Amino acid sequence: MRPRLWTAIALATVVVVPTMAQGAMVSGTVKGGKGMKISAIGLDGTATTGTIKSNGSFKLNVPSSRAKNATLHLITKTGDYYGPIVLAKKGTTGYSRLNNKTVNLGAITKKTGYGLVTTTPPKGTYSTKAGTEKVTKAGAPLGAGKLGLVKVASSAAELAAKGEMQTGGGTDPGAGKDPGSGSGGGTDPGSGKDPGGGSGSSGGQQGGSSPTDPCGTALGGDCDRDGIPNAFDVDDNGNLTIDMTDAVSVDTTAKLLTYSDVRPSLALALNANAGATPESVNAFLGSTDAGSPSGLSLAFYYSQYDLVPTGQALTSVWATCGTGAAWCAPGTGTATTSGFGEYPQILPDVAPFGSVTWGTFGGATCSTPGQPCVAASGPSPANGFEQSPENGGGKPSAVWTAFVKPNAPDTLGTVNADSVLTLNYAGQGIPTTQKPIGISPYFVTTPAITNVETSAGSTALSYPYPANGAGTNQSNGFRVGADGTATLTMWRPQRLSLPGEAGSFFDVGGLHYGLTLDSVSTAANPNGQQRSNGEAGCSLTAGNGLMANNPALSSQWSGLAPLQDQTATDAAPNAANTVSFSANVLSCAQSTFPGVNLAGASLNLSLLAIAQPLSHGANRTGISFSVKLAG
Repeated sequence: MRPRLWTAIALATVVVVPTMAQGAMVSGTVKGGKGMKISAIGLDGTATTGTIKSNGSFKLNVPSSRAKNATLHLITKTGDYYGPIVLAKKGTTGYSRLNNKTVNLGAITKKTGYGLVTTTPPKGTYSTKAGTEKVTKAGAPLGAGKLGLVKVASSAAELAAKGEMQTGGGTDPGAGKDPGSGSGGGTDPGSGKDPGGGSGSSGGQQGGSSPTDPCGTALGGDCDRDGIPNAFDVDDNGNLTIDMTDAVSVDTTAKLLTYSDVRPSLALALNANAGATPESVNAFLGSTDAGSPSGLSLAFYYSQYDLVPTGQALTSVWATCGTGAAWCAPGTGTATTSGFGEYPQILPDVAPFGSVTWGTFGGATCSTPGQPCVAASGPSPANGFEQSPENGGGKPSAVWTAFVKPNAPDTLGTVNADSVLTLNYAGQGIPTTQKPIGISPYFVTTPAITNVETSAGSTALSYPYPANGAGTNQSNGFRVGADGTATLTMWRPQRLSLPGEAGSFFDVGGLHYGLTLDSVSTAANPNGQQRSNGEAGCSLTAGNGLMANNPALSSQWSGLAPLQDQTATDAAPNAANTVSFSANVLSCAQSTFPGVNLAGASLNLSLLAIAQPLSHGANRTGISFSVKLAG
């Protein structure tokens, strides 16, 4: 990851002037900040962003609706998140929220992973009640330089004590004045003064859906008070479980997570324990070979209400990146975007699931499933999204989506968790508005099978795996005995290490595991394939390191991934750490293809590792392989 440098600067006088009618004028000087961006982010996640001048000065005119409780953040010249600016501190309590007052902050010292106002601003210009954070004696927020991946002890109790938690959690009573009823994810009852608004099981520190609740859906809030806003914090609630695997965060503070899919064949399996290196991972993730199942795919999928809680109609949504992110540069970016699911044809002159250059794509409107989408009537400048009707929910709305392959030669260096990507939107009565987000940590490797055990024999796999090795194709599938059972032992997939972590990769804990049957080739027709109608999940029996999903997933997801890793947190890769499960693949095929003679048939399967499902998808990785049934 990029080095974080700090530069001390001289003291300067802090000046307060009357608040302007249109908002608060916030200015200051960041020595060494030339060319960096500075962003004032409101509780709702909307932002006012400017560029720091060559002399280090900046000036932001922040609308009143945003200036109340907004926080300031530095973004590098290349578009990576640098860190928050602490306005003042008292002991180990930091104050970072503005108070809708025009203020010249004077000199700001750029430290490692954060900034610190040199002279405490006058009282009234910053909030000492809402949104305080934990800092070191030197003033560093606990999450600074780590993207918020820190353990925050007793955060729920502390939030409640300071009156900063607005929602209770779970089905147990909260400790505040009213019972909590939100979708908290911990094991203790919620503790807010007002009831939570979700529907969940046991309680925790999150649970509301208010766009101004720091532990609800407020992107600009800081649920765990580590100094990193939810929009950029990879662990919003401070439990050392990254958001993509946290059942509570994906429904509250992390609703705008991007998600990804990495799913090659067995012969292309990548894993740190199997010899994967940053170079080999980069080559795989950045591949532009349309004929090979490689390359990173990112999905952006948002309900209109995720962007605008009032539900006002939007006419366009698009993304912008930092100047150093060549993959999504307007006009010249390497990224491509394509149709999806019900709307496979992104434009009338593009083949189903074909792609166009994202940097020149102005967006599309998709009205009828199966029919081509058409160019948006209110086109976006670049990196446009597709608009389609939102099904269900009881009120008319829209979904805004972009399914993108970055095709970046240096994917690990330019498409990562500290990359800031800004969602832009406009609509009826809505001026162009920005919401910066961080790209969610994603899978950079796959699970890797280390052993396949059946009644017909045992196969130990070593890597790199031969292109025509056992299981790589249907003519050479792993042999399964007459009982139809198989036990798979595997290494966990990895993500890229985050700032503050040692090494290149980390095993991802807390994942859901599954096995799907993709197709069958019978002995009577070995060159043909019968495909399942949708993803057909097989029943699994937990082995080493796995258990039934807890909490339970919806029926859709539990059918695909019925087991979960007992280890909830991430860890450095270790070849001795494996997980395993057993499946009766014969029974799975019989239930998926009733009446088909399966004696001697070949089954094409996918081993899946899935993060916590969102309302519309999930981060996935996996590998496809084949088995040969007895007969």
